[in-house]
Amino acid sequence: MLDHVSIPVADIAASAAFYDAVLATVGLRRRKELPAAIGYGAESIARGARNAGLPGERPAYTQPFYGAFVFDLDGFKIEAVCRQ
Repeated sequence: MLDHVSIPVADIAASAAFYDAVLATVGLRRRKELPAAIGYGAESIARGARNAGLPGERPAYTQPFYGAFVFDLDGFKIEAVCRQ
């Protein structure tokens, strides 16, 4: 699984407009914006899902534990967890 890919660019504003359009075709949108960098990712909450816990570390859980949670359409909690 890829964590991220870095692409150096000469004009961040022009490149951002380009990648906004191109990456939207594969379901990615701009999720992070810094003065010298932008980041893209997929939408966690879509098609009626509800947030049940933003991505982050969960110190109260068995470590290591980094996760995000959503409720599906029937109210069941879905967990996405990384333990690395």
